[in-house]
Amino acid sequence: MITKLLIASNNKHKVYEFKKIFSKYNVEIITLQEANIDCDPEEKESSFKENALIKARVISEYTDLPIISDDSGLEIHALNGFPGVMSARFMEGRPYEEKYIEILKMMKDKKDKSANFKTVLCLYNLEKDPLFFEGIVEGEIVSSKGDNGFGYDPIFYSCDLHKTFGQAEDEEKNSVSHRGRAIEKMIEYLKENKYIGR
Repeated sequence: MITKLLIASNNKHKVYEFKKIFSKYNVEIITLQEANIDCDPEEKESSFKENALIKARVISEYTDLPIISDDSGLEIHALNGFPGVMSARFMEGRPYEEKYIEILKMMKDKKDKSANFKTVLCLYNLEKDPLFFEGIVEGEIVSSKGDNGFGYDPIFYSCDLHKTFGQAEDEEKNSVSHRGRAIEKMIEYLKENKYIGR
């Protein structure tokens, strides 16, 4: 049984989501800050999976705890998957409102508005080899609606919820989100292999 997991992030939204889910299984989620790990690995690979693995590998040099790392982003089909792994670094340092405007300009003449959010979770320091869990949620790019969520949520219309993630409450979004789906897969694996209770 595991009692602690280190999350390779200080992002308060991610941390809240993980803490809430794992509290049901009496697993404590520890942030990098709480573990006194001052480390920000560079994510410069070409896939979410490789970036999640890099993060976990670097952080494993500082701890023996099992590590959850992830990389995620928005993939717009008409833009060949852009911004993809560059989602956080696109127009780096600029507010997301400015990023929306730029993306909506790029989409202006595109008929295909379809897009997806994708997350790849890496679970490291638990078994001999790293474990990966992927979550995808399908939707469309629309003009900005709603103030909830973070990142690109207000311009992503969810096919499941029939509203943007920016218009959805946390519980609604988490029930269908890419990260939520990847976490579900990971939880199932941990239950089946008796790392956590049912």
